[in-house]
Amino acid sequence: MHSSVGAWERRKESTMSRCSHFELRTETEHSTILTPTSERHDTSTPFELGSGDPTYKQAQHYRSLVASREGTPVQKGWATRDTTPINRPTVQQKTTDSSPHRTALRTAIMKRSLVGLLAIGGCSVKHVTGFSSESNSNRREAIGKIGRLSTGIIPLVARSPPATANSQDVTPLSTKWTSVDGLNSLESEKFVSFDKNSYQAMVNDQSRTPLFEKAITNRLKSAEPDSQVVLDLGTGPFALFAVMAAEAGAKHVYAIEASADAAASARDVIRKKKLEDKVTILEGFSTDVTLPEKADFAVAEIVGSVATEESAVATILDASRRLVKDPADPRSWIPSRVQTLGAPASYTLHNLFRPPAFDWDKLDGQPVRFNCRDEGLQLLSDPAVVEDVSFADIARAGAGGTRQITFTVDPGRVEENVEKFGNEFAKNGQQRLASEVGRLKVETANSVSGIAMWPRLILDDDIEINSRRYPDGGQQKSHWQTVLPILSPEPVPVKGGDRIVVNFDFDIPKEVTRPASYKISGQVVST
Repeated sequence: MHSSVGAWERRKESTMSRCSHFELRTETEHSTILTPTSERHDTSTPFELGSGDPTYKQAQHYRSLVASREGTPVQKGWATRDTTPINRPTVQQKTTDSSPHRTALRTAIMKRSLVGLLAIGGCSVKHVTGFSSESNSNRREAIGKIGRLSTGIIPLVARSPPATANSQDVTPLSTKWTSVDGLNSLESEKFVSFDKNSYQAMVNDQSRTPLFEKAITNRLKSAEPDSQVVLDLGTGPFALFAVMAAEAGAKHVYAIEASADAAASARDVIRKKKLEDKVTILEGFSTDVTLPEKADFAVAEIVGSVATEESAVATILDASRRLVKDPADPRSWIPSRVQTLGAPASYTLHNLFRPPAFDWDKLDGQPVRFNCRDEGLQLLSDPAVVEDVSFADIARAGAGGTRQITFTVDPGRVEENVEKFGNEFAKNGQQRLASEVGRLKVETANSVSGIAMWPRLILDDDIEINSRRYPDGGQQKSHWQTVLPILSPEPVPVKGGDRIVVNFDFDIPKEVTRPASYKISGQVVST
């Protein structure tokens, strides 16, 4: 939740972005993309695309980018928190179009044929090239012209397998984005925003909510009864942590919420629970609110899937100066510290869909966002700390800046990932095509697509929240997402022992009116 962005007003289309089903839709003779349906459940037989959830989001966002190029309104992307149902996303056949390439697509889907889909992919499964009205030759020429990164050029060759990494090869990597890119946002693109379903997913996250409740209760029990004034930054439509604090014995709780609708909903909750004398809902940005008294401690669950992407730094910095009694004491904050962990990762669909049929450059730096249980993404090394923000030290140390980390590809992980990716590709019904699955799983496991990132919250000395398993970064259930900025138009081949040298340049503003910007660059050094 977000003190500056607690809004749950989002475009109707963003609700569809969390649906678990989508259909294939033909845009032109040479362009087939994935587009959402309104159902979350369907009784028809699905064609499951392994880690399909990111594919759906990619395709939906690509559709938006193409719409913007063609002068039609842009409908923006996916949520910063995960609201995906437990069932895996699927591709559904929901069209009566009988064109030849559609018939081929339908046949591939109904026969659950990955190879069939790939075979026609080069000419018709162009999720987005951005040049759907041009000829194939012009389209390929245009795609070739834009296959450039700031640190080098990587050739775009349709469905060609990655080359073997040779001794002393150095392959450049680069991307950049802002905290609101590809996400629904509030206040003229300045803040990430949520819908009510996203808030409900946060409430229901059993790896998060009970631990916050425990930390709040412990903090109140450590003081004299009915003595603690509590500040809830970004209370959301359910006033969840404000209610917890009031019921656990707080003297008073000031709960701040920027969205008028969410604040109204929070007031209804407080009224129904008869806590009006204990909880005050304050509508507006926390940076614009003045409290009648300073708080003994603040609850601030304003942590994004990249920890700083929900303006936590600017919000906490302001609260430190004006709203909290002893901001230099770590016990004045829940959480007291937030981190972003990261590691190089391999991604099934980056290997499966290749230029020119699928142009990853169209993301323009915007990351892919995964359910933290998604097996279609696997780490190549142990994670490292990418961001580390202590709320008690924020006035002195701030956040952001540059950091260089060298990751070494773990041959043991690569070997394990071969089997995991084999299971992912086999889920597409390819038991009879073992050789194709065998090639794909090895290529994918021996490639890097980007740097996966996810948040870690230290609530106090004894309680922490990990959105992925700690410390190895394994999959587990969480409403937060794993963020993967794609660093190259095609996967870069790697092998055990290779070094991936990564420079993180994060500009984290001290003003809530400016979104954070992120840049990752580096190189793969093959040994």
